[in-house]
Amino acid sequence: MPPFELSALGGGRMTLASHRGNITLVHFFTTWCEPCRHELPALDLFAARHKPQGLRVLAIDVGEVDVAVRHFLAPRPVTIPVLLDTRRAVTKAWDISVLPTTFMLDETLTPGQVAIGDVDWDDPIIGQLLDHLSPTRPASHSRSEP
Repeated sequence: MPPFELSALGGGRMTLASHRGNITLVHFFTTWCEPCRHELPALDLFAARHKPQGLRVLAIDVGEVDVAVRHFLAPRPVTIPVLLDTRRAVTKAWDISVLPTTFMLDETLTPGQVAIGDVDWDDPIIGQLLDHLSPTRPASHSRSEP
């Protein structure tokens, strides 16, 4: 995937390259997208549950200014980094045409899966997909079938 460096909502800048060595989800969203409104808090909880296994999540807001994103997040704050793609350069470089879109990148930042549209982050299969991205990553789910 094309590298990027974007401004973070909380200040500073963040690069994709700084996440090398971790399973990383790159999630594109906007505040006006109805599925995005519901998905972002669930993604934040998913990220918190899987952080001990090395998961990192970057949420990239597409084409909006920081004031709009801050207003959107005020009643529903998240702990994952929110980056601002105000000029949509990263969105174009990653060929995003549907929001939300989420890429699952392995430890070398190579895409393993892409989800176009919203995802049920409580579905156990999502955690299993993460487990398959890295053979060195400990399993985050253990489930036995009857």
